[in-house]
Amino acid sequence: MDEKIPLQRTTLNTTTAIYVAFLVPMGIAIVAFLEVRRRSRVGKLPAGRQPLLVSQQDLPPDDLDELLANISMSAAEYDGWFKDRQTVEGALEGFAETVGVWVTEGLAGSQNVVDAATECIAQGLETPSLLMLASLYRGESWWTVRPLVEGSLAELGLPVLESPTYWQMRAVKLMCREYLMNEITARQLTRWAYTCISYAGLAEAQDLVALDDWFDDSNHVDEAELRTRSFATLWLRHTSAQA
Repeated sequence: MDEKIPLQRTTLNTTTAIYVAFLVPMGIAIVAFLEVRRRSRVGKLPAGRQPLLVSQQDLPPDDLDELLANISMSAAEYDGWFKDRQTVEGALEGFAETVGVWVTEGLAGSQNVVDAATECIAQGLETPSLLMLASLYRGESWWTVRPLVEGSLAELGLPVLESPTYWQMRAVKLMCREYLMNEITARQLTRWAYTCISYAGLAEAQDLVALDDWFDDSNHVDEAELRTRSFATLWLRHTSAQA
């Protein structure tokens, strides 16, 4: 019996060595694959833009000053961005932005579109299709809602639904406004952009789409928050100036 013990230990050591020789390279390969995937996603940032830095503390002073300047706004500017929807102009803008989100999210749900149509009617925008749209139950299916939305767009002089750039621009504006009004978080905004806009969508929103990746790492959260607020502020400033 004593002579078998060394043989058992030798067998055990050999088995352990085999497992180590197999698992260690596999672990290294997995880590390498994840790093390549991370780098490839960073590389999808628009041309000419630099990937995010490691943390907010590592931001170059000029860059940090620029970001802080971007997110500052006057009281008049704030009031202009978040103007009351209870006007004809405000209701029309709200309807267009709500339809933008509806289109960008794949025509999912109808509650907000019906509510926006109702607000238009309340402000005096009484077109035939809008009246029918506002009369629907909030849970109506998309095949009931869609023809009435299309009719409303034609009556209001807005682009057709098959205009993804226009509607994504409107959708991002509404979502940025909701974020700056603290109705959604920065992470919810970037996750929405990543899911609904995606890397294949609106070119102007690609920085916002890319920011979603950085919330996955606790080292990037502070900077991602700052850059998300900067993006949202600049987006509203730019689109409001165009209006």
